[in-house]
Amino acid sequence: MDDSTLTQQLSDALFLFASIAGPPLAVAVVVGLIIGLLQAVTQLQDQTMPLTFKVVAVCATLLIMATSLFPPLLTFTENMFDDFPAMTKF
Repeated sequence: MDDSTLTQQLSDALFLFASIAGPPLAVAVVVGLIIGLLQAVTQLQDQTMPLTFKVVAVCATLLIMATSLFPPLLTFTENMFDDFPAMTKF
């Protein structure tokens, strides 16, 4: 396997990771900001409340967007397994 192929595979993997991790992370940031503002306004200092809402929001985002997030991951995985013999040749 030459360097350009390896670089392309790594670039594709990083882009895929960013596109799958982006929406749940964005939702977690927005929920964290909203809960932080609510805690500041109401002066509640419960530390488990933001974590609970973030986990629920991220899980809901993954469930809702599963049909659009995971087919590219499956395609990438299939391509990696198909190219594996060519990648391991010296």
